[in-house]
Amino acid sequence: MSTTIIQIFDSLALLAVILSLLFWSRWKGIFSKNTRFFFIAILLLTLFHHFSNVLEWHGISSKLDQAEDNLEILIPLFWGFLLYSYFQDSSFLNLKRAYESTLIGWTRALELKDKLKNNPNPSRFTSGQK
Repeated sequence: MSTTIIQIFDSLALLAVILSLLFWSRWKGIFSKNTRFFFIAILLLTLFHHFSNVLEWHGISSKLDQAEDNLEILIPLFWGFLLYSYFQDSSFLNLKRAYESTLIGWTRALELKDKLKNNPNPSRFTSGQK
């Protein structure tokens, strides 16, 4: 009875990983290239893990068990790499936005400075423009 439940859950997990790989292929623009690489690597390692378990629990073959045990150690490591890559990309985007807003602010200030040089009446360029 418990073997049947394990077989069912391993088969469902294998199916879930395959479906997530199919859906992930459609979401290319959401994350950066590095984050996508680590996520796909995690999915492929998980796919191999569940495939090996399905073969083992259905009594087909247990030859992949040693390789699966060695490779499943990489899954938490790759999760760490994925999180690092995601946070790195997120902070890069925040810095880029801050730089662009500062650049726009400085550009606007320089434009006003040039206008003030050309026109001695500064009241025209303040926030109460007419």
